[in-house]
Amino acid sequence: MLRKIFYKTFRGLIVILSVITLTFFMIHSLPNNLIDDELDETVKSQIIKIYDLDKPISEQYVKYIKKIASGDFGESIKYPNLRVVDVINNNFPTSLDLGLRVLFFSSFFALIFSLISINFKIMDKIFLKISSVLIASPGFVLAGLLQYYAVYIHKGLLGLPKLSIMGYYGRGEKILPVLTLVLFYLPIIFKLLRKKIKEEMNKNYVEFAISKGLSINYIVIKHILKNIAPSLLSSLMPYVISLITGSFIVETLFGVPGIGRYFTTSIIERDYPMIMGLTIFYTIILITLFNIMDILIIIFDKRLKVKDDE
Repeated sequence: MLRKIFYKTFRGLIVILSVITLTFFMIHSLPNNLIDDELDETVKSQIIKIYDLDKPISEQYVKYIKKIASGDFGESIKYPNLRVVDVINNNFPTSLDLGLRVLFFSSFFALIFSLISINFKIMDKIFLKISSVLIASPGFVLAGLLQYYAVYIHKGLLGLPKLSIMGYYGRGEKILPVLTLVLFYLPIIFKLLRKKIKEEMNKNYVEFAISKGLSINYIVIKHILKNIAPSLLSSLMPYVISLITGSFIVETLFGVPGIGRYFTTSIIERDYPMIMGLTIFYTIILITLFNIMDILIIIFDKRLKVKDDE
């Protein structure tokens, strides 16, 4: 187990270094480099001095690697004194909060709907059709429909809290961005979970449990979920990571002060240091989460643990 963790950590560091290198040279190969033509000469000279743009590219690269290693991801050239690390510290918790809420509700209702689908064929067909429609619907379309509902239809119906289409502070402001993402990720998790459960139900131990009079719901919750956990985690890994790292479109449309909105804005404004810093941060998060998920899969899958011990 320790050997595998060490190997994955080493491989992750290589990937991170590769992304840093690729991002650095791609950004520095763009026309006008980090300097915007609209800036005055004083600001341009300051940027050149801060980022050592008057020095050889190899020297710039070495200094940049040292800064990253010390936790310095650079500063924005569009917003003076705004450090990338401050953006991460102040805004990533919001993206994480949004992602975890969506992951919880999506997983919970996916399990509920899967149990209903297994027991009722009519509901299974209905859920599958609705899931296909939702999966095919772009995130900005779902967000737009919910915003329209909040502004023109919702009037505090049934004592529900007032809905806000911008921000992420009060309870009413969190409902729409969370619901938008749940409507997208719930059908994905539902279809994956349903498929895994149905495949596992063909196993002999499930048929034996049914013959003993155990209910389907009990068998699924008590036995099947545990057995399908490794393959389910592996299939859901990209979606889980996407949720935890933030949703660019939803954060932008609903004004959620998350890190995803800053990433989108930095691309539009050509804020290259911000793009580089956030890209590297995302890479570190992705590699870390992938390694954690791999370790969880090994823990859940006894066959992998036995193979690793051998």
